[in-house]
Amino acid sequence: MRLVRYDLPGRDPVRNLAIEETLTRSWSGDRLGLLFYRHDPAVILGRNQNPWIEADLAELHRRGTPLVRRGSGGGAVYHDPGNLNYGVIMPRSCYEPTRVLGVVVAALRALGIDARACQRSSIWIGDAKISGTAFMLTGRAALLHGCILIDTRLDDLRRLLDAPPAALTSQAVPSVRSPVTRLCDHDPHLTPEAVCDSLTEQAMREFAGDPAAVHGDPPEPSEEILKRLASWEWLYGRTPAFERRLESPRGSITLSLRQARVEAVTSTDDRFDPARLQAALQGCPGDGEALANAVLADNGLAAAAASDLAALLRREMPPLPAPGATVT
Repeated sequence: MRLVRYDLPGRDPVRNLAIEETLTRSWSGDRLGLLFYRHDPAVILGRNQNPWIEADLAELHRRGTPLVRRGSGGGAVYHDPGNLNYGVIMPRSCYEPTRVLGVVVAALRALGIDARACQRSSIWIGDAKISGTAFMLTGRAALLHGCILIDTRLDDLRRLLDAPPAALTSQAVPSVRSPVTRLCDHDPHLTPEAVCDSLTEQAMREFAGDPAAVHGDPPEPSEEILKRLASWEWLYGRTPAFERRLESPRGSITLSLRQARVEAVTSTDDRFDPARLQAALQGCPGDGEALANAVLADNGLAAAAASDLAALLRREMPPLPAPGATVT
């Protein structure tokens, strides 16, 4: 199997993920693709996750840090330039995730790191995780990609992936929290370039019959994929249905959201008629400011109660971009 290596020069997570998906969806022949890329700070969600559960949306908004939903499954991860991302694309008929994980483990061991593959297709050093993975299957190809923490800023990782506690019920796929470590904690001299070269060498040994890898020119991303990954409808609207309960001094208000918009409202606060609240909020995006403005615009709600509820919504529901906007 011929190995083609792609080194993506940019740090834009939407563009790089779009290039990776474009390659995967157009992959053909008896070839193995090996991609390497790094990103500016961003939080990356799995395909079937809930942003309100996985990340501190208010802190992301305050920092201007992008939130991106990828096309593969798995859990939420924090990316920054200290995080090396790799992708392995192969014919679907040859897809063996344990074999790919074995290549990554062998590459790290060749660099003197005592790594091992563990459950949930992750890689650990001692009792801490160094790399997680996710996969995507198309009709002809399979992609397994992952990230390796080299010298990632762990304070930022923990802060941005720590969503504030909330009364929220969802059937979305939750992340599995694990202790993490970085390569720099075990060998401060290791560089991303050394890890890329070791991964390439081990992939050649495991998969390729040719004597050397071919360096490929990364394609332009599909405009359709790029537009989808950057859209509000993909990032927020794809969120599985969920309920968010807000506690007020005189009861609770529960918002049922589908495609990140309010579908139904129930209330035990005797200041509000649930039907009136539902009429005011139905169809609104799950954004605190938009919800508060909808409440204040309804002249049928008592002014003092509406003001209290608007303040609660602004406090408990984090800000989102407007629907239809490009979100990164």
